[in-house]
Amino acid sequence: MRAALRILAQVALYRIRKREMANLASAATIVIALRLPWDEALVRIGFGVLLNVLAYLTNDYCDVDEDLASPPTDRAKARFLKDHMRSALYLQIAIAALLAGIGLALSRGLVVALVLGAGICWVYTARLKRMPVVDVIGTETQSATPVPVNETGEPTGKIVFTCSLNGDEVCIMNAAGTQ
Repeated sequence: MRAALRILAQVALYRIRKREMANLASAATIVIALRLPWDEALVRIGFGVLLNVLAYLTNDYCDVDEDLASPPTDRAKARFLKDHMRSALYLQIAIAALLAGIGLALSRGLVVALVLGAGICWVYTARLKRMPVVDVIGTETQSATPVPVNETGEPTGKIVFTCSLNGDEVCIMNAAGTQ
C-alpha cells in the first residue's frame, strides 16, 4: 500500500511540475462557463484529475524500461516503479474501478470518458506509439489541431461534451462559449 501511494504521489507531482495536466484548466473553464453547481463541478474536476493520473501512470508503467535507459528521466522514480510494478498495476486497477464507480453512480457520460480516455491511452501507450508512422500520426493529431476562427478572430467551432441537464446527454456549445 505504501508503494502504491508513493507511486501515485510521484506520478501526480511530476506531471503537475511539468504542467502536463493543463487540460484540467480547460475543463474548469467549461465548468465555470456552464455554471455547474459546485458539487457537480468538484466531482467532474476530481474525475478529470484521477483520469489524468491514470493516463500518466499507464504511460509510466508501459515506458518504465525506456525511462530507466534514458538519461534525462528521473531514474530514482523509474527504478522505484520498476521495483514495484505489481503495486503500480493494482493502483491502475483501483483508480479505474473508482472512476467506473463514480461514473456509474453519477453519469454515463463519465463512464464514456473513462472508457475512451483510459482505453485510448492504454492502446496508444502499450502498442501504437511503438509502431512507425502510427506514433507520428497519433502525436500530430493530438497536438496540431488548429482552432478554426472567423474573420473577427473569434472561434467558430463547436465544443461537444457530456452534461446532465435532463439526464445524461451529449451537449454542444459554440466555441466562443455561447449556447
